[in-house]
Amino acid sequence: MKNIVPLKTNIELKLRVYNIDKKKKLNQDEIATILKEIIEIKNTEIEIKGTKKYYVSQFLNCKDIKEKEIYEGNILILRFIDKRTKEKDEKLELGITIIDEETLIPMVETIENRLYNLNYYLKEKELEILSIGNIVEDTELFKSLLKVNELQIEINTKKFNSEKKDRTIKNEIKKMEEELDRIKTNIFKKYNF
Repeated sequence: MKNIVPLKTNIELKLRVYNIDKKKKLNQDEIATILKEIIEIKNTEIEIKGTKKYYVSQFLNCKDIKEKEIYEGNILILRFIDKRTKEKDEKLELGITIIDEETLIPMVETIENRLYNLNYYLKEKELEILSIGNIVEDTELFKSLLKVNELQIEINTKKFNSEKKDRTIKNEIKKMEEELDRIKTNIFKKYNF
């Protein structure tokens, strides 16, 4: 039999559970009544899973600039910081927190479809984040993010598939980029970051 070495870690396991239909976070008593629906025990493993009715959001062991805990499904504003000069980038980005299913690393996926290792960038002080909502309770904000993401994909597709000299497509792309900037600016204006 192999020696088992206990793993020492500062990771906290916290969950938030949302009733999807009611767009509401459950309190401790409500969670206790539905535990059998979201927790499955197999031998020595525990699997915590969402259902059609409940969205389970795991704590990602990090906080935003206002010390608010960050959970899976949070909508964030991101500002990158140059590691060498410590200068803050003027360009802000929007993203949604996820857990990478293969590595179980907390990530943030931006509307530009880039993935960043959330805890790495925070630990290295190369990123500041502000939580502005979550995908269950803030449906209008989430819809805005989806719209911005679709627009970004359409812009990227047109850029990739177009001829460099086609003025019509260049003008379409320019209008789409202006619309994208307008939507993002409206979101950023609502939050002091």
